Amino acid sequence: MASRTLPLALTPRFAGATPTSIGLSTAALGVAALLAGVLVIDTKVGVALLLALCFVPLALLRLRVAVCAWIVLLFFSRTSALEAIPNKLLLFILASWLALLVGRRAEAREALGRNRVVILWALAFILWTVLTLAWAPVPSAAERPIKELVYAGLGLLLVLGIVLERKHVRWLMMAFVGGAALSVMWGAAKGGLSPSGGGGEVANLDGRFQGGSGDPNYLAAVLVPAIMLAGGLAIWRSAGRRALLALATAVIAVGVAATQSRGGLIAAFVCAGVALVIWRGRRGTILALIGLAALATAVFFAANPAAWHRISAGNSSGSGRIDIWTVAWRVVRDHPFTGVGIAQFPEVSPHYVLQPGALEYVNLIVEKHIVVHNLYLQLWVETGIVGLLLFVGLIVASLTAALRAARRFDVQGDGEMSALARAAALALIAMLTASFFLSNLEAGQLWVLLGLGPVLAALAERQARAQSPAGVTAGVVV
Repeated sequence: MASRTLPLALTPRFAGATPTSIGLSTAALGVAALLAGVLVIDTKVGVALLLALCFVPLALLRLRVAVCAWIVLLFFSRTSALEAIPNKLLLFILASWLALLVGRRAEAREALGRNRVVILWALAFILWTVLTLAWAPVPSAAERPIKELVYAGLGLLLVLGIVLERKHVRWLMMAFVGGAALSVMWGAAKGGLSPSGGGGEVANLDGRFQGGSGDPNYLAAVLVPAIMLAGGLAIWRSAGRRALLALATAVIAVGVAATQSRGGLIAAFVCAGVALVIWRGRRGTILALIGLAALATAVFFAANPAAWHRISAGNSSGSGRIDIWTVAWRVVRDHPFTGVGIAQFPEVSPHYVLQPGALEYVNLIVEKHIVVHNLYLQLWVETGIVGLLLFVGLIVASLTAALRAARRFDVQGDGEMSALARAAALALIAMLTASFFLSNLEAGQLWVLLGLGPVLAALAERQARAQSPAGVTAGVVV
């Protein structure tokens, strides 16, 4: 009897087993063993394989969740393990979306047609930017910037085509806030927030926190918009969600302070002022978030006085920016209409340092071939006034769409979506303000924010049509 006990006890566990389930289990174990081996041999390849195994079924079954995962990964796009992965995932999501639209042509026409103005502005700008290679002195220098710009444009198209419902907007904003908070926490775990953390992957040689963005100023430019989006999401009545958003805001604010970026702090101050002007019904919530962010920032600076000294002391030359901008204006005077070609300022700028006028940081231009460090001046230098105006047109189309959506949601009595629309406008303003101090045209987060306004405007129009007895509303959505 004792010899029969073990088989009888095990029988129910395998009673429902089939050759297919056993085969799948064996295959899963084999894949796990293979993945473990790859991780041991090459961490970068192993991480890429792991993400692919997780991401492929996600993109096929839950496309919008996959987009949110891609947005989170954007905040780690300059880490050694994930550098090229976000762009590859973007292409896979885009291919999955296009495959799904094959049998849904009406949905495709609606998704693209309602945002045709923004799409045309973006397409015209990207095409003109590529065209400038025809007169660029060193076209090969633009290979990577052009690729990154195309990827960014595809990200914009994806946001415009996939984000169709109010819950999708919430998910996307939550992914943006979550990615920002996770990037700060990841950097803190690796010692990037400590005064002696300089020189590593998460901090530069001066000890400034850079997280997964590869540069402190670039990181600050995407962290400040995340705080704005957190303010919009705080409209939720759930105490638990508000507590999580408050915690994320504090974490992100510490990250902004740790970057020691003057541009990031200026963007935060600008947006705080604009928020109090355009968000009249929610000034209490806004002031609470501003106070929380300010408190977290003050605590960090109190613990790291050297970081505050760097920001408050400053210098008249802006760490070389004034000299760089002076040379950039010299290039603009010679090529005002068509520019010198995308990514060509580092190539042509050494030829302009010998003109009359003292320059203190010539080595930055001649030896390091530094970029313009001002998005708008960079566009004028490299793509001419034509490229600059096309990009400004894209910005205006996105911002006006977000503000129009806020007004329409107000009329409809939809306080939550009105708050999200204003938050989207503020987030874009924050990143555009920070862009006065760096060249971040190819940043994926910027193009995600450019897509939020039109998406919300289309949603407001569709919601207005649903509420209207005749199903007709005034106005045109871009």
